[in-house]
Amino acid sequence: MDQHGHARVPPSCTIDDYKLGRWVVAQRRALGKGELDPERESRLDILPGWTCDPFTDQWEEGFRSALTYVDRNGDARIPQQCIIDGFQLGWWASATQQPCPRHPAISLPTKAPKPPRLELAPQSRPVAGHTPIKQSKHPAETGSKP
Repeated sequence: MDQHGHARVPPSCTIDDYKLGRWVVAQRRALGKGELDPERESRLDILPGWTCDPFTDQWEEGFRSALTYVDRNGDARIPQQCIIDGFQLGWWASATQQPCPRHPAISLPTKAPKPPRLELAPQSRPVAGHTPIKQSKHPAETGSKP
């Protein structure tokens, strides 16, 4: 945690020949099944940054970063290479648009309705000193020729 700033240990993590990542996965699995001893659960809970659900926590971190981006830029059109306070927001925004077969609860497929919270992040806002450009439909949509 001191080195990475969080307790989202990747499954492949090994420290001093100890397979820490596998151990963490086993603890989370046991906790999820209700099989983890309550005393052990309380010991895990006091670890700074410990999480039982790292995927949801990472989504929440991304969402907070997206709100920061909107506050700074006035819209939610996040470029692929965008990094906010060390968080790879561009990657996160792109990944949340794709279904995640392993964790469908945290995926936001493009065809699915947005959760109400995402509507708090406006797609565009007027910018002082700029005249908004009204978008016209493509000629194929209106039936007219270009």
